[in-house]
Order: sequence, then structure tokens, then C-alpha cells
Amino acid sequence: DKANLGTITNFSSYYPEINKSFKNIFDDLSPSGIIKNVDLNWQKAPSFIEGLVLSMNTEKVNLNTFDNIPKIQNLSAEVNIERGNGSLVIDSNELIIEQSSFFREPLKLNQVNGTINWLDSDIEFINLEIINDDFVSNLNGIYSSSDLNGDRIDLTVKLPRVDISRLSSYYPKSIGEAGLRWLDTSLLKGTAQNTQIAISGNMRDFPFVDSTNTPDPSKGTFEVYSSIMDSSIEYGTDWPIVEDFDLAVEVMGSTITLKSNSGNIINNNIVAFEANIDDFTSDKPVLNAGLKTNSPLDKMILAINKSPIRKAMRGISDSMEGSGQGALDVSLDIPLSDPDAMIFRGEYIFKEASMKNSDIDLPLMTNINGSLLFKNNNVSLEKGNAKLFNQPLNFSLRNDAEKTIIYLNGLFDSDLTLQEFDSDWGEKIKGKTNWKAEYILAEDSADFSFESDLLGLSVKSFEFFNKDKDDPLPLRILSKKDDSSNNTIDFSYGEIINAKLKINQKSNIKKGYIGINNHGS
Repeated sequence: DKANLGTITNFSSYYPEINKSFKNIFDDLSPSGIIKNVDLNWQKAPSFIEGLVLSMNTEKVNLNTFDNIPKIQNLSAEVNIERGNGSLVIDSNELIIEQSSFFREPLKLNQVNGTINWLDSDIEFINLEIINDDFVSNLNGIYSSSDLNGDRIDLTVKLPRVDISRLSSYYPKSIGEAGLRWLDTSLLKGTAQNTQIAISGNMRDFPFVDSTNTPDPSKGTFEVYSSIMDSSIEYGTDWPIVEDFDLAVEVMGSTITLKSNSGNIINNNIVAFEANIDDFTSDKPVLNAGLKTNSPLDKMILAINKSPIRKAMRGISDSMEGSGQGALDVSLDIPLSDPDAMIFRGEYIFKEASMKNSDIDLPLMTNINGSLLFKNNNVSLEKGNAKLFNQPLNFSLRNDAEKTIIYLNGLFDSDLTLQEFDSDWGEKIKGKTNWKAEYILAEDSADFSFESDLLGLSVKSFEFFNKDKDDPLPLRILSKKDDSSNNTIDFSYGEIINAKLKINQKSNIKKGYIGINNHGS
């Protein structure tokens, strides 16, 4: 009681009155596979299908596309057809569905069970369960086909588990080329749990929004709710990956909203995250994201150096060492058609942190407070404060063309500063004096300048360095370091000493000049 579908078309020659329509259908479907338990009756009717009464079981049947039916391979089911209407009770393994107008590639499904009924142009799905390596789903609903009025859909899908890193073949083309490209390259890891999809309306109006991109219930409904757990997401090229990311997903009409309060970026713990795509069907969709993290300075430095922000820092962060607490608040605008054109802006808030950078001769600064502002290739900081050698320090930072400039000014108090040094200098240098300094950093150079009038500071027992505290005496130091770490230092102490030294990478003096009571050249 088994037959190969490839031989069925030969039977049509015994029924001349149905020969043409029967052959046309079978030519289009080009069926192959095994059928059994066949019970077939046919009565003359306006069309072959309207006169057909058929029940049978199929084993791994293959069918080509016919009308709105996709190409199918390996269909095993109980089939019942009665005068144009019918049902499939599916129990299939390794089922393949191909619908090139909707999906980018064939869908390969490990196991499919459930019932599909059709009545006229309506197709009904009842508890259609799909079990795959990458997801499990249950589908119920009705799809109505109409060339005149457009196809209508009323469908609910439940997906208890989905591996988001393996979904590329399931994304519908209607998401758009740009959105698909971002999804393909950004969702690296994660499991979506308890996903629910509801779609109802005429597909001509999908995703059922009005002219302001607001969901329009009079047109239909498209809603998605999901929780993504333990994900890894790369939002753009050269940006650090967001890891251990738990994410709530909501889709309303054409708007996608993502929210989270967990995860990390190179161990910078996420406090709050929210992102929106206002219209995922747009030719140029944009992901607008806001992110807040608790970021100890050492972890923040790592994140900066593995992101495009590093370029804006002009080398400040390359060899920076830091510790202490801080917080990041950043906004990202990511064009999904070109993620590399991302716009970012935000601030990093120092909270009693410490840092130093030996490469640019920046000494250890402690108790740092202030806000570092950044926007694409620009960084700035105003009214920062810290301590240097136990003394209060004010500092600021800004970009100027291809350079970053750091301004510092502080107070030298011999009673506090010289505690940092194991020497008897405290007996020789006494008092307080103001000073200021400046770093100018470029890609291939680092310049430093320091100056003070030493007013308020007395120097004793240093012979020709001696001065009274009420006498101003200009002290100036200028250092110029090139990309080979060769350093040129100019030093002057009033009119008493002038010096110029050239120092190599090993801190050895290559050549120089020291003039006492004379001008160096």
C-alpha cells in the first residue's frame, strides 16, 4: 500500500477529463517521496481540486512552490483533502522550507509537529511545534491570502528558548538589509527566553504604524516580548563587547526597545542600559543607546584603550595606570547600515581616583574628582581637582586640532610636599608657592612645561640657589619628547642657572649645556 509520488502523474492518463488540470498541478509541484494508505475519490467539478477527496500518509515528500505554498522537503504527515479544503497533521523530521520572497535562505527544522488546516484562502495553524537545535517554538493562528486585498495574518508565536547567535537564516527580509547586517554581526551569544510574538493585520500595512511611526491598532498589531540572558553583543567595529548581558526586548509596531541593568564591558559593570530603534523597517535605521556603568578607573582605562575613544585621548590613556572609583554615562547613535559611523558622547566621573602616566612624565595624582567629557574625537575636562604630593591641584583638559592639552595649577607647601621625600630638604626649602604646568600631547610628541615665581618660598643652604621667601625668582622647565622617546629639557632658575639637555630612551644624557650666572644657547 505504498507508492512513489513520481509515478502518480501516470495515472492521470486514465482520466481524460481531468488530465490537463491534474498534470498542470503535478508539473508545478513536481512531487517526490512516498505515500501510503491512499484513499482517493474524484468527481467532476469546475476544477480538479474542487472535485478531489483524498486521504493519505506521506513520508519525506518533496514539493516545489505552488501558489503561496513554499517549497517543502521531507514532509511526513497525515493528509486529508475534501473539495478544496483540507488538513495536514504533521510529524516530520529534518523538514526544509524555502520561501525566497520572505526568508534569505531555506529553513532547516529538526522536528515539526502540529496541524495545518486550510479553507478556501485561509490557512490555520494549530499547535504547530518546531523543535530545533537553536530554538523551540509553538505557533497558532490564521493566514489569509488575497491578491486583491492583500494577505492578512493573525498569529501568535511562543518561543521558550532561542539561541540568538544562530538566527540569521530565520530573520525575514522585511527587516531590511541594514538591520539584517547588524543582526548578523552583532549578536555573538545569548539565549532568548519566553519570547512571545503577536502579529495581526493586513501585511500590506506591516508593521502597522501611522505617519508618526506610532502603533495604529486600526491597521493591526505587531508586538514582541523577550528576555535575553547571558548574551555577548558587539555594537560596532572596534568597540569592546558587552558581555554577560541580560536584556529585556520589546517590539511595538516598528519600534524596538532594549533594557538592561546587568552585564559588563571589560569588567565595567552595567548599572543601566536602554536602547531604541525607532523604525527597524527604515532604509537607514539607527540604534540610539544610553549606557551607565560603575567603572573603577583601571577598568575604564582598559575599555577606553579598546574603543574609538582612545584616538580622542591622543595617547593620554595608552600607558595610564589608575585606581579608585568612577562612573560612565555614555550615549551612542549607531547607524545600522554603517555601524562604523557611530556617534558617541558622554562623561566619565572620577570619584576620589588616582592615576599616573610615566610615558608622559605625569606623576601620581590622588583624590581625583571631576568629569571627563567626550564626543567622538574630542575630549574635555573642566574644574577637575586632585592632590599631587599631598597638595591640592586643579586641572583641566581639552582638544585643540590634533593635540590634547592638560592644564595644571597647584600649591607647593614644603611642610606637606617634602614629607613624600626621605631627605633633609625640609630644612632647606620652606614656605608655600603657586605653580602651573601644561602638557601638550600629539600622536608623535609629548611636550611639558612648568613654571613658578617661587614667591613665598625660601631656599637656604644651597649656595647660589638661595633666596628669601619674599623675593620672586622664576623657575621654568620645558620638556619635549618625540615618538622615539628622546627628550630635550630646557631648565632655568632665574638668571642663576640655564641648562639644555638631550636625553635618550635610557635616560642617559647624550649632550647638553649648563650655564651658571650665564645664558645657555
